[in-house]
Amino acid sequence: MENLSGMETKNLTLVASRRVIGGAGFKDPPDAEGMVEIAYGVVPAHQNNGYATEAAEALVSYAVKSGRVRTIRAHTLPQPNASTRVLTKCGFRRVGEVTDPEDGLVWRWEKSKVLQREF
Repeated sequence: MENLSGMETKNLTLVASRRVIGGAGFKDPPDAEGMVEIAYGVVPAHQNNGYATEAAEALVSYAVKSGRVRTIRAHTLPQPNASTRVLTKCGFRRVGEVTDPEDGLVWRWEKSKVLQREF
């Protein structure tokens, strides 16, 4: 996750087994308004253990500490699911729907200094 640069995805690794169980990163550097988008995923065998939440929280923390980010964004499929629960737990709010060129209709989520007093 160096310098919030383009999709510097890092592996999510279980320490005890050194097994890679997913990935997390930023899609691009912060834009001119200080917005950055996060992405994360966990392999099915290791889902529902809190790893996605831990990864999302780490990405948020890293972005905030950079001092370059005002808004953190994420997208999910347009229905309640594990990712919507992760983002809700991490303090994101659903702010609308957009059409993604690869995924079609998705929900947009944001965590922003504008939406709340602090990250």
